[in-house]
Amino acid sequence: RKDPSPEPMGKKKEKTPVAAPSGEVKFMLQAGAMKTRETADALRKRLDRGGYKAKVIHATTVNHGEVYRVRVGPFGSRDEAMKARKAIRGEMKIDVILMRG
Repeated sequence: RKDPSPEPMGKKKEKTPVAAPSGEVKFMLQAGAMKTRETADALRKRLDRGGYKAKVIHATTVNHGEVYRVRVGPFGSRDEAMKARKAIRGEMKIDVILMRG
């Protein structure tokens, strides 16, 4: 009985420090998730031309299969990411979403 109770407490203690330091938290903006690499690259190039450093991340999801996510960032703070989000939406008419991690 003594072994199971320290484990859940230990897990809770491990999770808290990981989420707590704000210095380690990065924010990204996702501009889209496309079915083809070509479409994703076109959006990435458009963002690059607009002055935003974008990259394409390949992923396989359960619901959508292979997707190519276009992300901008990372940003050091949520405020920084939100300013870029507003600018991209306003200037480029791209509906970007805020992501943590």
